[in-house]
Amino acid sequence: MFTVYKRLTLTAVMILFMFTLLHPVSAAAQPKEFPDIKGHWAEADILFLADQGVIGGYPDGNFYPTQNISRRELAKIALALYPAGAKLAASGSGTPDYLDIHSGWGQEYLIAAANYLPGYTDGHFKPDTPATRYEVAWLALAASLVEHGHFKQENNKLFIELPMPDENAWRQAIKFKEYTGLPERYRKSTAYLPEDPDKKDFFSNAGYFFTDLNPVALLAGEGFLKGYTDGTVGLDREVTRAETAAIISRVCKAEFSDTDQYLLEPAGKVYRPRTVQLTSANAADRLNQAGAFYQNKYSDPLQRAGMIYNLMIHVFNYDWDTREGLKQYAVADIVGLMRTGQGTDEGLVSYYTTLAAAAGLSAQTIKGQAVNPGDSGLHTWVELNIGGLTVPVDPTYGVCTGNIYFNNFSTWNNQGYQWIKETS
Repeated sequence: MFTVYKRLTLTAVMILFMFTLLHPVSAAAQPKEFPDIKGHWAEADILFLADQGVIGGYPDGNFYPTQNISRRELAKIALALYPAGAKLAASGSGTPDYLDIHSGWGQEYLIAAANYLPGYTDGHFKPDTPATRYEVAWLALAASLVEHGHFKQENNKLFIELPMPDENAWRQAIKFKEYTGLPERYRKSTAYLPEDPDKKDFFSNAGYFFTDLNPVALLAGEGFLKGYTDGTVGLDREVTRAETAAIISRVCKAEFSDTDQYLLEPAGKVYRPRTVQLTSANAADRLNQAGAFYQNKYSDPLQRAGMIYNLMIHVFNYDWDTREGLKQYAVADIVGLMRTGQGTDEGLVSYYTTLAAAAGLSAQTIKGQAVNPGDSGLHTWVELNIGGLTVPVDPTYGVCTGNIYFNNFSTWNNQGYQWIKETS
C-alpha cells in the first residue's frame, strides 16, 4: 500500500489570478505597494505576488495582512493560480460532493478544491470557515505539483507525485514541538520493519512508518512552513492573508525537478482531518442533512452510494496509531469518529451505513476475515441491496489507501484480496 516511484519528466506553467475578499479589485489596477504592510515581516512575499499580478488588496488600497482567509478564498487563490490542478481535479472520477459548495461565489473553485482539501467529519465542506496553515501549504503544493506535471491519472482518478521527504526533511520536522517525540514513538512501536528490525534508524525509515506525516516533513524540509517563537509549527492554526502570501510565495519559488523519488498519492488522501465536536443528536442531524442532499441530487441509488463512498475517503484518516500498537483503543462510535477524524473498520462501517440509511439506501454490516497481499485478519465491510443486487463496499480500505473498493471486489480478488464472511 506504500510505494516509492522514480521521477519522470516535468513541465512548468503559471497563470495570473486575483486575490481579494468582499469587494474585489482587479490586481492589475492595484498599486504595487500597500500602506499597511510597510515594514511587515511578509512585505517581500506580498509584493512578490503583487508584482506578478496575482494578489491584490482592498478598495482603500490596504492589504490587511492580519485578516484571516476562508477555505472558499483559499480555493480561489490556489486553483486560479494553478488552473491545471483545478481542471484535472474537477474532471476526474472519485471527486466528492458536499451540500454546502453549491452556493455563494467561487463554486467552480470549491468543487475542484474538494478533491484536495478534506471535508469536515459531519459531511459538510464549510467553505466559509477559516483555512489553516496546513491547508494553505498543502493545497498550494498539490495544485503546483499537478500544474508542473507531477501527477498521474489512473482509471480517471488523479494521483499526485509527492516528492519523497529525505532524511534532512525529517530532521527539520522533529525540530517542531509537535513532532519531537516521533523518534521515540518509532522505537516503541510494535510494527516490524525488515529494513530496521531493531528500530534504530528513524531518519531513514520515518517516511515508510509515519506515512501520513510525509507531507509535513516535505513542507518542513522545503521551508514552506516556518515555526513560531514557541517552537511549534501550528499546522491547525487559522491562517492570515500575510501568512498565505508568504506560504504561496515559497511554493511558487520551489523546484522539484531534481527529485528522483516520489510517492504516488491520491489527490484527496486525508492527512489531517477537519473534525467537529457534536452531541449524538446534532451528529445525527448533520448526517440526515447530508443524506437528504444525496438522495435528492442523485436519483440513481448506485451513484448515490458511490458518492457517499467518495465523501468518506475525502473526510477520514485511517487510525494507524492503533494498528501499529501506538495506542490501544480505536474509536467506533459516530460522535467519536467525528471528533477524531480517525477510525478503523467498525467505526468507518458504522458511519457509512448510517449515512447510507439517511440517503434512503439499504446497507448491512458484514463481519469476517479480510486478506490482502500484505496482511490478513478480522475485518468489517458493507453490503448494499440495490434493486435486488448485492453491492459490496469496503470503506476501511478506501480510507486507508485512497483507492476505490466499491462494487469491484472481483477486480481486487484478482490482485490477491479476499473478503470471507463469518459462518454461523
